[in-house]
Amino acid sequence: MTRRSPSSTVMSGGNTRSVLDATTQQLLDAIRDQRGNDRIEWASEPELLVGGFSNKLWRLEITGDDELTGTLVGRVLPDADIALREIAVQTYLARAGFATPAVRLSGAPGQHLEHAWMLMEHVQATPLLADLSGLSALTRLPSLARSIPSRLARCATSLHSYDARPLAESLGTGNDVLDFLSHMRTRMVASKQTELVALANGLLAAPPDSDRIVVCHGDLHPFNVLASANGDTVIDWTTAQRADPTYDLAFTNGSAPDLVDISTARIGPRLKGWQSCPKRSLQSSVTRSCVSHADENNRSVRQRRTSGFPSRV
Repeated sequence: MTRRSPSSTVMSGGNTRSVLDATTQQLLDAIRDQRGNDRIEWASEPELLVGGFSNKLWRLEITGDDELTGTLVGRVLPDADIALREIAVQTYLARAGFATPAVRLSGAPGQHLEHAWMLMEHVQATPLLADLSGLSALTRLPSLARSIPSRLARCATSLHSYDARPLAESLGTGNDVLDFLSHMRTRMVASKQTELVALANGLLAAPPDSDRIVVCHGDLHPFNVLASANGDTVIDWTTAQRADPTYDLAFTNGSAPDLVDISTARIGPRLKGWQSCPKRSLQSSVTRSCVSHADENNRSVRQRRTSGFPSRV
């Protein structure tokens, strides 16, 4: 997560500083209420972070509560239904050992804050496509174009190996991904995101048979994968679902389309379901990597089962 420059918090038509200050004060009040502890304070002024789109994020440090130590990220989520889904998925996966920030505290809309919110651990890492400008872009893009598809594929196949059944109670036991897509499509129409509306229409028209249900991220692109010396960390579970694995592949974007011109291909015939999705293509290298890593993962699972070792699948 990267810092927003101070000038970017001031917008035409008014100063957003007072709005942001009000929100962080409401968040502080909600945390105090949740913890039953009026001694909780910000250790320093919350720092607004880039990203999140309709969600707002701050880097925070808290005093007055020994269980909320260290650097945290506060996330305020305006859509309550989606927020509860996101919090449930991220909490479950972090506890299960998947590389995503642990959720330390969360709350539904309430007396102090009209939106859902959560506090999660801050990760010292940068997005896969961070700081690409000028000479840096020219020197780094070729290697990134080769490595990013494989890294996204490894994240996807690792995620898909986790048992989705524990999430059935919080996310629904059926194939509710279609209801979720309809909900997201309504939001996309309102925000005039025409490309995403076309994608949602295609997915709604051509769903897979869903004979395999896994945990899917739903927005697995290079800015939602943070890189560090300790490995890659996946963030932003707003569109997470229990769904067929191709739900992730349909949304995966492994390139920086404004900077890299790489040939693309529709989801290949080896990928079951949604392969006929109109007006949506994936990098051929992303598709090949996802298939390759999925095959490798499946072989590993079969070997573990044969050897008597437990499997997450």
